Amino acid sequence: MKIFHIGSDSHFVDYLVARFERLAPGANVLVQATSREPRSGEFTGPSSWVLPTAENVDLVVEQLQEADVVVVHAMSDFAALVCAQLPPDVVVVWSGFGFDYYRGEAAADLYGVRTLNLLKRVHRGKVPDRLGRLVVEGQAGSLEGAALDMVRQTVARRTDFFSAPAPPDLDVFTRAFPGFRGEYRQLNYGDVASMCRAGDAVANGDDILVGNSAAWTNNHLETFRRLADADLGSRRVVVPLTYGDAAYRDGVIRGGERLLGERFFPIVEHLPIDEYLEILAGCGTAVFLHRRQQGLGNIVAAVQQGTHVYLDRRNPLYTWLRELGLEIHPAARLKEPLPEGPVEADALARHREVLEGFWGTDRVEANLTRFVAELEKRVSASARRARRQRVLPGRRNR
Repeated sequence: MKIFHIGSDSHFVDYLVARFERLAPGANVLVQATSREPRSGEFTGPSSWVLPTAENVDLVVEQLQEADVVVVHAMSDFAALVCAQLPPDVVVVWSGFGFDYYRGEAAADLYGVRTLNLLKRVHRGKVPDRLGRLVVEGQAGSLEGAALDMVRQTVARRTDFFSAPAPPDLDVFTRAFPGFRGEYRQLNYGDVASMCRAGDAVANGDDILVGNSAAWTNNHLETFRRLADADLGSRRVVVPLTYGDAAYRDGVIRGGERLLGERFFPIVEHLPIDEYLEILAGCGTAVFLHRRQQGLGNIVAAVQQGTHVYLDRRNPLYTWLRELGLEIHPAARLKEPLPEGPVEADALARHREVLEGFWGTDRVEANLTRFVAELEKRVSASARRARRQRVLPGRRNR
């Protein structure tokens, strides 16, 4: 079995591909379609780097002719154009990140008024459309956008397996791509051990974490406005902005400095994971004002260390995590006195038990072990059918 992976230069992708390789040694090839040369990571098998440009689509399609399985780690436009041209017997796995399937109705109301106004300022009047792209207001529905959406719809129809960071997003995906007839499987891009601080470490400060990236879906300015009205005392507002939209990031920094002053602490450079988790350790409160699933790794790390987590009620994660048994607060309560110290000991123990049940190393590896075995069975059955199809015509001619 030959498994080709298409992904970006991401430690999340590296984590999962390396574990595929552990279960199927020598079977995996990684194609990194990124605008910059990728860094080395845990996966040490064969890999290649291509710029995600139109002229390289055919290059990757040719490379994937040997594939039995293609796993796409976030279906970018480039990956969709590749997958639309794969042979029909190739098993396609769409392992979604969020931005690649929050489209249509699910993408229509993901931003607040302040965020929308900021986007217009920094992108010369452009606003998000229902396909997740920034377009000039009133000029949505370009032929290019419509064509690329049709390609994604085609790929969704031929997708055999879909995965998302959280199961509730299957409903989001099927509403965006009604032609999908495949099956859902849970693949994880991290476990408690890789996403969280070691041992039983507990949050040791009262700083406030806001968001996970420089993506406008964080709704940073709406969060800053609420925090500006709260009694923060000496707390810092820690804002990770290491990847995403550079123009939006700069606007967020200006807004954070204006609204929060010296309490504003942006992170704009990539940090080693241990150093980042050490900063996170000082955050007793975390606010994620996304209206869609996003930043799940940060949320898991925060819950694991006893941080008080606030989510927007419109985020599917809000209901799902509470149903799992986690004490997640609605963001509307941010104007109430902010909590001090970590969550109570009994709540922290319960939270860690819940996290271990879904993101524990044994659970994550068991999910992938079953899935790789399923892929091997699917590929083997496909090979048998192909052999029969080659033999039967000869039998009919005798």
